[in-house]
Amino acid sequence: MQLVAHPEQFDVMVMPNLYGNIIDNLAAGLVGGAGVVAGRSIGSDAVIFEPGARHSYQQAFGRCAGILIRFISFRSYPSL
Repeated sequence: MQLVAHPEQFDVMVMPNLYGNIIDNLAAGLVGGAGVVAGRSIGSDAVIFEPGARHSYQQAFGRCAGILIRFISFRSYPSL
């Protein structure tokens, strides 16, 4: 309830995968739906960056690319 009513009070939320998926979908609805957000899954051996839904907008693909570039430490390129 607090996430929907006052989302600005949350900076980082850490939780197990099941609850993370639920909160991820809820938060995506606050910004326009799953098609406009970029997702990331960070494991011990691999990292996956993906658009949020089956019908993704180009904006989500661009965000995934920007997050990937930041993750691999190319700091100057995402701002182009």
